[in-house]
Amino acid sequence: MNFSKLFDSTSAATDASNQRSLTQLLIDVAEGRKKDRDLKSFLLQCAWTKPSAGRRVVHALRKVKLHRGDLYQRAREIVEPIYMAL
Repeated sequence: MNFSKLFDSTSAATDASNQRSLTQLLIDVAEGRKKDRDLKSFLLQCAWTKPSAGRRVVHALRKVKLHRGDLYQRAREIVEPIYMAL
């Protein structure tokens, strides 16, 4: 196990930033400002493992439900096939 990653604050900051970006991108796709492929490209760009990407997508969906309940159903429709493909 690489313990240096556990203490790398730059990595942690980037990780948090990527999670926020994922949530905002999901909102943008649900509102029609971005395309589904942008969301898929972002997930590939981050190079998260499949289990990690799945958890992150679910977390982003929960954030949408909390902060933009009006978009939740649409966001869930977008996320479901992506999640199942992971």
